Amino acid sequence: MTLTSSSETRTPAINKTAILCQHELFRELDKNACEQIAAYSKIREFRRDATIFSKGDDGFCLFAVVRGRVLVTTSSSEGKSAVLNQFEAGEIFGEIALLDGRPRTG
Repeated sequence: MTLTSSSETRTPAINKTAILCQHELFRELDKNACEQIAAYSKIREFRRDATIFSKGDDGFCLFAVVRGRVLVTTSSSEGKSAVLNQFEAGEIFGEIALLDGRPRTG
């Protein structure tokens, strides 16, 4: 499985705290706690069709989509690609491997 980004342009200023506080994993935290977590976050930009991570990779972080769309895809034995999931701006993905310490599932 591969995750790819559909955004190619530079990202404007981002309110990392707001993105975290809106997600179900963090919405029960107060703003100060979200700000502390956001202080550790980094902004990474991916070109269209770039692989963000693959199944089996170590899960040392989670990702938030700021702009664009991220597709979770897999390839069949015939080489055809299928979209398994899609993440839009404001959504977080990759949190399961971060929380359970196991390799990425997709």
